[in-house]
Amino acid sequence: AEFTCKNGRCISNDDVCDLVDNCWDGSDENDCDQHAVNIGCYYEVPGSTAAFPEKLGDFTNQHNASIACARLTLQKNYQAFALQNGGVCYSGPNAHKDYGKFGVSNVCVNGKGGYHANDVYMFGQDGSCNFEHGTCVWNSTTELAWVRHHGPSNPPYTGPSNDHTLGSGAGFYMLLNASAGTPGKIGILQCHNMATNGPLCAVSFWNNMKGSGLGKLQVYVTDDAGQAELWSQ
Repeated sequence: AEFTCKNGRCISNDDVCDLVDNCWDGSDENDCDQHAVNIGCYYEVPGSTAAFPEKLGDFTNQHNASIACARLTLQKNYQAFALQNGGVCYSGPNAHKDYGKFGVSNVCVNGKGGYHANDVYMFGQDGSCNFEHGTCVWNSTTELAWVRHHGPSNPPYTGPSNDHTLGSGAGFYMLLNASAGTPGKIGILQCHNMATNGPLCAVSFWNNMKGSGLGKLQVYVTDDAGQAELWSQ
């Protein structure tokens, strides 16, 4: 799969957001943190129990520390990162779950953390996710599980042969194998609570359903008023 640069040059998708100007015009390094949202300041306890145990880099002298840290985090396929002590970049495979385990802090400065304090950034906080670097804020919550998958669906001919983002077998998407269930079983892919930026919100996604006896694919929203179905097929 290839990425098309603004100047028309084509490069491998593996060379996008790798801290190297492979396009020769910088377009492969733009917007690499576009879905990373600062969700707050949290205490950190250094050591083996740290919420963000892996140091990825030191960007204390860079004004765009969050962009640099986001790129390294995406390369590791992690879903969250933290800036600490003025721009030191940390992450970890479970950071998106553990980030708040030591409580909220108030000593972070300018989005770059503080002493034993992390400014935490999470990908996909607006619900957007192409699943190329993990499942973002989406989790399978039932025994009949949604799994992150690439290439042709399994079993064959029950879903797509590739994803929508890259248009190739290298791209990832979420797959539920309906044949693994029994009548009446459901598989839920759930997103965390999100705050709205206005009176209306839109939900958009691509889906592919093949085979017999699949049942329904349904989208629900849950708020203080209860649960309501938005769409079904």
